[in-house]
Amino acid sequence: MSMFTKLPTQFYDATAFDGFSLDRDFRRGSAKAMAWLSQLSYETDEPKKIEDILRTWKLRLVDEVVSAEVRTVLPVASTHAFVAAGRGATFITFAGTDPVVLANWISDFDTHMTSTGVAEGYAKATSIVLDRIKEIATKRPNAEKKLFLCGHSLGGALAVVTASRLAANASTAVDAVYTFGMPRPGSGDFARDYNADLGMCTYRLVHGEDLVPTVAPSEMGFKGQSAGFRVLLVGFRVQSVPASSFRVPRLTSSTWFAGIRTLNPTGRTLHPEL
Repeated sequence: MSMFTKLPTQFYDATAFDGFSLDRDFRRGSAKAMAWLSQLSYETDEPKKIEDILRTWKLRLVDEVVSAEVRTVLPVASTHAFVAAGRGATFITFAGTDPVVLANWISDFDTHMTSTGVAEGYAKATSIVLDRIKEIATKRPNAEKKLFLCGHSLGGALAVVTASRLAANASTAVDAVYTFGMPRPGSGDFARDYNADLGMCTYRLVHGEDLVPTVAPSEMGFKGQSAGFRVLLVGFRVQSVPASSFRVPRLTSSTWFAGIRTLNPTGRTLHPEL
């Protein structure tokens, strides 16, 4: 992953999981924890860094980081993720778009629909890591049976598509999905089927000024999992970050939590176009 998506170790919040809950219902503390895990998924080129940061959250890395790429003439898909465990749960988190990785942009803009109603780009990016993730998830111990998925941007779409695949098997039942700035991963039919299984435990956090959640357009048949979803509209401005801390402006987990902190814990807003 490039410097445009990563954070220095000292900027990771040591208290990220202090408010985490095993509940399937939305919890602000869990949203904060999932936001930071989503950020950490951009560090898959530094497994030792991931392990060190997870240790401060009383978690551990399960197996190795999950990275795979499909190439033809051009790289068609490049997916980065990892599985962590601890605090009574197992967590699967996906990295989003790295602006210098062409394969990520191909995944984002390949909007042809598969037979299941998932955008072809997201379907391919999920498929290249799905078997390994299923294997890890199936072997999780009873003490860490609760299963949470999360991701930012492209990673959010991959978390949702993966959750839909895992939910079909009782041994990989999903407890909650948290996404941040997720693009629309599929059609209205996909949203309907997904909601029937996971709509009431999927939380799509949307920044009020972020264009990514409106991609791809609904006119192309895409729906952002609105029907039956608990969509949290986070209406806060992106806060400025110190120039000394980052080389480029980015929406970091700490900025996301600045919005999460303002939410009414029971407030949920449905929006048909998101």
